[in-house]
Amino acid sequence: MLARVGLDKCRADPPPSARIPSVMADPSRTDALNRQFGIPGLAQLVSGNGGLPKLEVTTSSASAEIYLHGAQVTSWRPTGADEMIFLSKNSHWDDGRAIRGGIPVCFPWFRAKADDPKAPAHVGDLPHTWIAAEYVLAVRSLFAYEREADRSLIVAAGLAPEWVEEGGVQVNSMPTLYGPLSYSLRKMDSATLRFEIGGGLLPKIILRPPLGASLRSVVVDGAACSSFDKDSVTLVRTPAEVICTTEPR
Repeated sequence: MLARVGLDKCRADPPPSARIPSVMADPSRTDALNRQFGIPGLAQLVSGNGGLPKLEVTTSSASAEIYLHGAQVTSWRPTGADEMIFLSKNSHWDDGRAIRGGIPVCFPWFRAKADDPKAPAHVGDLPHTWIAAEYVLAVRSLFAYEREADRSLIVAAGLAPEWVEEGGVQVNSMPTLYGPLSYSLRKMDSATLRFEIGGGLLPKIILRPPLGASLRSVVVDGAACSSFDKDSVTLVRTPAEVICTTEPR
């Protein structure tokens, strides 16, 4: 009798796929989750595409979003930089379909689950090689990435401010679509950064260092430079030595 009651109870429980959207359907549950796991001004659970719940994370260095559906990372954008995560425009946003693109952390299978046919049929993550490649590309993008739309190389957009303290950051012969990239970046004082880049690169270089404040002036190879905005410097030739000075905080 006890076994029968237990079996009936299990059958009465909704499958996991049916429980995910209900988080947003019940505001009290959303509020409870934000009180328990949210961080004011940093991480907040909100309604995403198709009403699926997602966690929005925002810091001074970058922003990201993670859907509870598959624990799927669908966005990571360093401040002042382009989107780093591919997400298909043809993705289906419902609890019974896989999100196309991003980085799925859970549900590593490529077919219907035997115990829950409506569960998300994600392509999967580890040990599949493609996800390892995505991690490598994400780390590489911290130091530099190509923007093919205007044949430019975006440099240092993902570096953390503390990385350029003391000895700073140095990159040696990093392969890019436009040739090997070598550069060093370090903080000289609270308002000054020094950037040195090697030669042999064909495209324009857009330097987006971790500044902490808006750029006030830029000197390239000893001469004043005007091709900059509040957070980036455009270089049209290499090699070059760049001195960046920021506004007082």
